[in-house]
Amino acid sequence: MSQGEETTGGKGYTVRRLEPAEYPAWDTLVWESPAGTLFQTSWWLEALCRLTGAQLEIVGCFDKKGALWGGCALYARQTGPWKRALFPPACPYNGMAVRRRDTPNYRRQMVHTLEVTEALAAYLEEHYSETLLAHRYELADVRSMSWRGWETALRYTYEGETAELKQLLRVTTRTRRQKFERAQELGYTCQAEDDITAFLPLYRATYSRHGLDTPLNPSQVEAMYRLARERQAARLFITRSPAGEPVSGMIILMDPHRCYTWLFANHPAHLREGVPTFTVLSTIAALAGLVRVVDHASANFPQLHRSVLEEGGILKPVLVTHHNRSRLLQCIHEMGFILGGEHAR
Repeated sequence: MSQGEETTGGKGYTVRRLEPAEYPAWDTLVWESPAGTLFQTSWWLEALCRLTGAQLEIVGCFDKKGALWGGCALYARQTGPWKRALFPPACPYNGMAVRRRDTPNYRRQMVHTLEVTEALAAYLEEHYSETLLAHRYELADVRSMSWRGWETALRYTYEGETAELKQLLRVTTRTRRQKFERAQELGYTCQAEDDITAFLPLYRATYSRHGLDTPLNPSQVEAMYRLARERQAARLFITRSPAGEPVSGMIILMDPHRCYTWLFANHPAHLREGVPTFTVLSTIAALAGLVRVVDHASANFPQLHRSVLEEGGILKPVLVTHHNRSRLLQCIHEMGFILGGEHAR
């Protein structure tokens, strides 16, 4: 690693890009950080970058003794003269992960987080023309970035707890309970399967029905699912009609902290039968023995947030930070936003 690729911050922190041999240390830090997620691990992003033509770059913040205290795993792309760290497709989080100090003192923890995130922000400003990061709410303090001129925006997610089916039906709304019971009475069944090919046509059809491009193409979804499945980090739940036809499906991703409703798809011909509600409640109930917390990652979509709220989801903030050092790139963004072009964000 050349000296030009390092940045020395306040309090003696040094920030640099990690070598592949150091990735296991990064993954350990992700699990030790309260804001760490599966989407920030080296194995997930390395595979995603390979499938989508991006470059994985993991940036770490080290103290004088060489201990790794924080960092971020970046989905990097070269756009003309600009090196950009962007939101990875189909990933709700890509923010900074910071290891907590072994102290109960709140002030020391806050100062530690500010120092580490500021050192990281300084490095990103120097080495990337543009950086976009989405931080889970456990990293609640992004002032070190906003004080340096980063734009800050707010998104949301819903979190809920898994529970037995009887408990879920007791706390949900009457309408959703009736939808579940209707699908059940008609003979629909939902269970964990491993046939990803049963899910992919539903995935394509769902995005097509809403006039949207899929964040990942079906072959990429299959590859990422199989990778996560090998690591015991994914579950696929399929709802089938009385005739055995796959009509709804949900892919759940799991890490040591929580699980995530990654992708959800439904056959349009079965929506009126209560199938989406049946799939969601059946899946959450099936997860009760595996994980406690579910991140639904759907609070930002008007057509989805109400259903999650009715299941007892609790609204949580997601902080988004953005730095752009190129005025020309900013102009292109603005033109793309107005014209609906490929540079819109």
